[in-house]
Amino acid sequence: MAFEKKKRKLLYVVEAMGGGVFTYINNLANELCEKYDVYIAYSVRSQTPDNFKDFFNKKIHLIEVKNFKREIDLFSDIRAMVELRHIEKKIDPDIIHLHSSKAGALGRLIFPYRHKPLFYTPHGYSFLSSNSKFKNKLYKRIESSLAKSKCTTISCSLGEHQETLKMTSRAFLVNNGININELENILKNNIHHVEPQNRLTIFTLGRITKQKNPYLFNQIANLMPDVRFVWIGDGEVA
Repeated sequence: MAFEKKKRKLLYVVEAMGGGVFTYINNLANELCEKYDVYIAYSVRSQTPDNFKDFFNKKIHLIEVKNFKREIDLFSDIRAMVELRHIEKKIDPDIIHLHSSKAGALGRLIFPYRHKPLFYTPHGYSFLSSNSKFKNKLYKRIESSLAKSKCTTISCSLGEHQETLKMTSRAFLVNNGININELENILKNNIHHVEPQNRLTIFTLGRITKQKNPYLFNQIANLMPDVRFVWIGDGEVA
């Protein structure tokens, strides 16, 4: 009698369940759920789609963390750590992957002692995006301190990887991937029918926020009137 091999359990901890992080987790989890038993501990943000559960394969286990907050909040952060410890003990995952700065901070505080493979992807360090110099220094100090933990940082861009290497050598670079079929459908339905296709076109893909500097993108476009510039995305600056 043949027995099905038991899948290894993979736990994603995702505070920033919106924008590019949501797309990243959605694509990654849907690909890996055939090989792993995938669990996602998440929180809802304003950018989280209302029907976000419909994006995930039904094999994936979605677990909401009620006390996750983006900003530092001592009481909420402690409650979130208690929630995460409970989730981790109940699932007993073989691998844990933390996504975004808040998940990375709380996760690296409570999980390393469990002696399981622990990974962290910042998706843009907080100390590079805040308008407050005080917050940037504080976030940088927190990241530098936690980088000494037994956790491997997986950066999703070269710039992020270069920042990581300033804090730890326990690091790898895995560039963000793109769902080509989905992107082609977007281009086909929204762009190619508007203008002739024999014109040089420069695309950028991402959430339209101050951090992405869409103003510079527009300035460059204005200097090159013979080239078509297209930003694929949405956001508060759109």
